Amino acid sequence: MTIKTQYRIMLSSTVLITILITLMFILMKGYSEKQFENRSEETLREYQKAMSEGRLDQFKVDETFMEDIGVNSVVINDEGKIIFSTIPSLVQDDDFFTSIKSFLSKDSPGFRYSIGMISRYMRDFDDDFLFFIREREKQDILSFLGSAKYYILSAFFVLLLLIVIIYSSIIRSIVMSIVKLDNETRNISPFRLDKKITVTGSEEIQSLAHSFNLMRSSIRTANIRRSQFIMGLSHDFKTPLALIKGYAEVMKSGQQGINTGEKNYIEIITSKVDQLEGMMDDLLDFISIDTDARNFSFSKVNLLKWLSYFISRSKSDAQLLGKTITGDIHIEEKKVLSMNDKLVERALDNIVHNALRYTGKNGVVTIIAYEASKDICIAIADNGPGISEEDIPFIFDSFYRGSPSRRTQGMGLGLAVVKSIIDLHGWSISIDSKVGHGTTFQIMIPH
Repeated sequence: MTIKTQYRIMLSSTVLITILITLMFILMKGYSEKQFENRSEETLREYQKAMSEGRLDQFKVDETFMEDIGVNSVVINDEGKIIFSTIPSLVQDDDFFTSIKSFLSKDSPGFRYSIGMISRYMRDFDDDFLFFIREREKQDILSFLGSAKYYILSAFFVLLLLIVIIYSSIIRSIVMSIVKLDNETRNISPFRLDKKITVTGSEEIQSLAHSFNLMRSSIRTANIRRSQFIMGLSHDFKTPLALIKGYAEVMKSGQQGINTGEKNYIEIITSKVDQLEGMMDDLLDFISIDTDARNFSFSKVNLLKWLSYFISRSKSDAQLLGKTITGDIHIEEKKVLSMNDKLVERALDNIVHNALRYTGKNGVVTIIAYEASKDICIAIADNGPGISEEDIPFIFDSFYRGSPSRRTQGMGLGLAVVKSIIDLHGWSISIDSKVGHGTTFQIMIPH
């Protein structure tokens, strides 16, 4: 069912129920008037019967009924005597024409009066009586309906409940479909483009979900083609690079007849080939993670033991460079995380190697791990030159290399790989840096 159709149902039900309520009030009004006619004629005949049988002292008028429907009546015989009355101040057996002056002067406003031989409420009554009728001009509808008001109120609330149920079911259907669609789209990430969005509900919502699926499929196809192109191109580059490097090493090994300048040129060629191969490896790593993320397996890892090993290995790397790595771990001994330890190790390696690269002589890199209330935090801090404020928003972008002071060898993919690995695990990473005061990378792991 479309949202437009649901809206039409809501609008139609509102109009229809409003019409039904209006008709109900009109019908109940006619019913009340007819009931008053019948009750008035019946009361008058009972009075006549009681008078003929000599038991007027036992005759009582149902004044409550008359008050409920907002109409009072007085019946006068041909002598001007009040033979019965539903108005307390016009007493039975009093002279009507004497009492009416005082009554009219003291009666409350908001009434209209009529007098005649035949009342519209007693048009079928044939006896020769004079009728005096008092009616409310602006009467409250519930008072007007009298004893029937309880039934009308019940019917009104039933209809109101019906409206609420119809509106609630339609609105709930629309809202639940939108919430479902929102949750499904939130679950889509660069690593989950193969996940199909499935939503039930109105036709518009299903059509929107179908459009999202088409877009998701198109992006996934484009990503696969891009990855296949880059991977193929990288492998094609590796073959000539290997040949160039091989010939350069052959020339270097046969040093006879090669002067010092030529030897320097050969070393530059070898160095640049190594640099290109490293860049190709970085690019292949990035594409591999970006394309095959769903194929990586996760396993349970004891975080304390794993971090302790990583810090120990990193200390050896730092010593070779004449720098220092320190560790400060505050993690429960039995704390276990589900992760791909090889990928996470690669991510931390990238951050640590960047820190070692940019810190000066005797530089210090600190690896801290601790448990917060909702997260486990792994922080890697250095005392290097820091990162400029304008570079920080783009530091995780692919191929971004920052300001000239940070442009060393590489393609600017190291931190992009880090971000991809962290996102793959559903973690988050942030950076805090200030020029001249070092840099801190902070990884937050929900637990």
